[in-house]
Amino acid sequence: EFSLNREDSNTNTTNNTNKHSFRMLCLLAVVLAFTNNSTDTAIFYGPTIVKMTGIGEKGSLWTAFALSLLSLPANFLVLCIIHLFSRRYLFLGGLTGVCISYFLISTAFVFNIIGKEYIVAFGFLLMNFSFAIGPGTLFVVILSELLINPETRAKGMAVGTVSMSIFSIICNGSALSIIDAIGPGKSFFMYFIAYVLCLLFLAMYLPETRGVKFEISTQQHGVT
Repeated sequence: EFSLNREDSNTNTTNNTNKHSFRMLCLLAVVLAFTNNSTDTAIFYGPTIVKMTGIGEKGSLWTAFALSLLSLPANFLVLCIIHLFSRRYLFLGGLTGVCISYFLISTAFVFNIIGKEYIVAFGFLLMNFSFAIGPGTLFVVILSELLINPETRAKGMAVGTVSMSIFSIICNGSALSIIDAIGPGKSFFMYFIAYVLCLLFLAMYLPETRGVKFEISTQQHGVT
């Protein structure tokens, strides 16, 4: 149901974005923007949070180094596969990995599992990798392919990028305060629930955009 016209399509099915109002596309843009900030906690506070497991200063610094190092092959992998696979499934798969990461980290802290420092470190590594192949790279790609109507494209992109900046300020500014207030376990479980809700919403409403045609007349869109 949620498919876009593709260059290799043999049918004359109507572009799925035509069926959605501009408000619906903006809502998708906002949700996509929120998921684009899903690793801010790991990027900015990863070493601090890992240190809470008792791993020590040296261990937390090695974790930070591993997170940075993993970004290189992850981003290179995206360059190699982005044109081969469904945008929708890559994004949803990456976001699923992010959700699993938050759940692992939350569980490790809540139940004080033996070796939790390694579980938390692995969770951050999985989060970073999953983000790179999903929300991190595909946010702008999918957003630009969703907003193919030239009359509303600029406004829609502005909604997405401004939302991303606002969410970044809120998430980065509140993360440590939330962790201090309710603890890392409950904090990461809260994030887990938030991103699972995003995953469910996008699984229902995010269309496939790979191969979408941009040369479409504005009369075809019927944007309201």
